[in-house]
Amino acid sequence: VKTNIGSSIWYRTKTKAGAYTFDTYNATSHEGTNTNGISAVTGLIPPMQTVWVRVADGQTSGSVTFNNGMRSHKAGGATALKIRADKDEVQQSVHLTVSNGINTDETILVFHPEASNELDAYDSEKMSNNNSAIPEIFTKTANHALVINGMSEIPTDSIISLGFTTLSAGNFTISA
Repeated sequence: VKTNIGSSIWYRTKTKAGAYTFDTYNATSHEGTNTNGISAVTGLIPPMQTVWVRVADGQTSGSVTFNNGMRSHKAGGATALKIRADKDEVQQSVHLTVSNGINTDETILVFHPEASNELDAYDSEKMSNNNSAIPEIFTKTANHALVINGMSEIPTDSIISLGFTTLSAGNFTISA
């Protein structure tokens, strides 16, 4: 239950190579990244996991409340005691991944008829890792670096600004 909170959550996960990275989930578009290389992020928050949220634009304070009805008592390891946010529709998306051969990062374009092509609740800002072992990729809208970019459509002959940063030289591969 949220009051004056944006639609994105971020949490730290460990990659297969052992580096810590931020994964992102957008509750409006129901899309999540997979920068950890192990499992895609969903609306399920692992137990004992710290999450970051941001106060909504134009607000000065906000709150998040979890109640007992939001728990899931599934048997077994990583699925026990997670908070669920159901994905209720299928939507088109494009996932772009950058890799240095060890670690990866991802940006997602999500297409939904209610999204705008400007900054809105379907967008999730990029949380930088500031880690030389992890290259970073993102799209840009209104001078904001986005890890999840919600759009209604791609207008014909349009340009989508793509950003890339790295703190170390090397060879990188971008794949869709």
